[in-house]
Amino acid sequence: MHRITTRLGIAASVSLAASAGATLPTEWTFELQARSSLNPDITAFNLPQGTSLSSQAAKIDEDGGVAIRFVGGGSGVTEGIFYGIGGVGSPIFTANDPNDPVFSSGLASRNGRIIVPELGVNSGAVMIDTQGNVINDFPPGGPLGVSGFSGLSITADGAIGYRGDFGFNERRLVIDEFDANNDRVQTLVASTADPDYSFIFTPVLNDARQFGLKVFDGSSNHMVVRFEPGGGVTTIADGTPSGPFNAFANGVSMSQDGRLAYYGRLRSTNQYALYANDGTDEVRIAQPGDLDIISSDFINFGPAINSSGWTAFRARDGVSTALYIGDGQNIVKLVEVDQLMPTDLGDLPAGFDFGGFTGIQVMNGPISINDDGQIGFSIFFQNGTIGVFTATPAPSCPADLNGDGVVDADDFFLFLQLFADGDPLADINGDGVIDADDFFEYLGLFAQGC
Repeated sequence: MHRITTRLGIAASVSLAASAGATLPTEWTFELQARSSLNPDITAFNLPQGTSLSSQAAKIDEDGGVAIRFVGGGSGVTEGIFYGIGGVGSPIFTANDPNDPVFSSGLASRNGRIIVPELGVNSGAVMIDTQGNVINDFPPGGPLGVSGFSGLSITADGAIGYRGDFGFNERRLVIDEFDANNDRVQTLVASTADPDYSFIFTPVLNDARQFGLKVFDGSSNHMVVRFEPGGGVTTIADGTPSGPFNAFANGVSMSQDGRLAYYGRLRSTNQYALYANDGTDEVRIAQPGDLDIISSDFINFGPAINSSGWTAFRARDGVSTALYIGDGQNIVKLVEVDQLMPTDLGDLPAGFDFGGFTGIQVMNGPISINDDGQIGFSIFFQNGTIGVFTATPAPSCPADLNGDGVVDADDFFLFLQLFADGDPLADINGDGVIDADDFFEYLGLFAQGC
């Protein structure tokens, strides 16, 4: 494993408002899951040589496992799906078509299942497990006769949600699954054939069977809505002429408890900001001017929100793209240009200079977050390779190994057991080796208490 704990200083965080509750942590662990390389002189990590991760979405599951599509690889492989957890991973599902792409980058993962969208005319999707075994195939058709999919998401029990194409004009929100008899069942949630909606954008489905997304209403006003499992619709953010917003960016995220994160442009200022809303209360997460954020590129990639309201997002800081997280009270910048990140080659500086208009880029592709606050993301390195990482918030009391809020003998004996078993949790200093240094570091933490 390749891990490092980075303490972010005062320049990397900002408080937006006083808070009586817990604030975002400013100490995080970054763990490399994979690194692609197109340079024959720089070896790849956990991926075949000659692969690329450019513009691919890194999707993190609740256990911290990360799935991402890669392109290339040779030896009869033109693309595939990588899965990694704890710094260990490999390609698990591959394809070979030298003429056309087979998969799309918009995969999703949940509860050990990965749903992979397929490209091409009348495309469908395939569901695999983390070993690459096919669980279910979702071809076009089914009871509703869907002709194509986009915007896939997946629930813990294996249902998928998407925007389905029906001919050239109609778009529908669909829940697609297999019942106990392995019969395919499709549930229609909304359609552009309904006069209330003139267009449906990329949706997100959670375990409660809520759909969150941006729509155009029947008068083509921008709206952010949540479709409820009982058939109701909750307006999350209003872009009608009487509402506070006049536009929303296309990328909307939703947590398992129904919170939505979105970029809205205020009618009063004509400026975009990032907001979170649980259906009752709206909070502003970030706007240009917060912690070096500038307006350029602010809304080009969708945010990612979890059930604590933590919202991870990409933004440009005046030098390059960077990774941020906010909760409405605080913002923390997690990754920025020239930051040293842990890799199999040692620490590498983040950011690659593409030259011209593109300039220096750190962030690569969409990001994701789970309910433990772990973030899946990928970045460009100065050496031209791309790394896939998980960022994990450090525990507020690292000596409390059993999480009962007290540092006592139970924690000490648990550490001894983890140490004897060679469990990665005993690697206290995060250097990838469990040795005397970890033992003595834990003794120091134990002495400090909480």
